[in-house]
Amino acid sequence: MISVKCVLHKIEIAQAFDELSILEIKKSKLINQKQKKLLEKQINVLKDEILLAVGSVLMEKIYHSDFYKNLFNTNLDIFISVDKFKTSEPAQLNMKRIDAKRKLQEYFFGKVLEEIKI
Repeated sequence: MISVKCVLHKIEIAQAFDELSILEIKKSKLINQKQKKLLEKQINVLKDEILLAVGSVLMEKIYHSDFYKNLFNTNLDIFISVDKFKTSEPAQLNMKRIDAKRKLQEYFFGKVLEEIKI
């Protein structure tokens, strides 16, 4: 996994908060405790990186704002919508893509892909 610290300067802070909301949604939908712990670690790393980038006052202000709640809820709506179509051909192709990505990661880098798809 590429460290967020390495990429935060290359992405907008809003993108980091978008990723944070997606990770939090994924964590809330999981039952598997091992996967939840992995996501919690990823969430904490991302939060730490955002904190370093914007400081604690601004991070807390953004995290508890209506803007972030709107972003979170919009991403949740997307997850709900996608869940309805998981048996569709595009969804099956996406899962095939994820499997190919995992195999590439394991073969060339000798470690399991930490990205969790639900």
